[in-house]
Amino acid sequence: MDIGTIHMSKENIYVDIKSFFGEAHIARLNWLKMFNAANSLYIGAYTFVDKYPYDEGCGIHMFKIDTKTGRFTQLINLLEEHEIFSEEGE
Repeated sequence: MDIGTIHMSKENIYVDIKSFFGEAHIARLNWLKMFNAANSLYIGAYTFVDKYPYDEGCGIHMFKIDTKTGRFTQLINLLEEHEIFSEEGE
């Protein structure tokens, strides 16, 4: 099932995100796109909204959604390099 991209910037859906420096922030989801429905995995973009410096915070992550509670869990920062995405030998 392809639900396309869901634009959420006006919906005020908030998630907890750890910044690059490991500090907890509250972020507003800007959009979501289903990655794997069977495992409730989504790709989403967010913007920090809770405290200065706001310019430190936006990004794209993979999230897992708990279908019972609706809670988003941050899994992978897709703007960082990850071993699982690199080709062998690099």
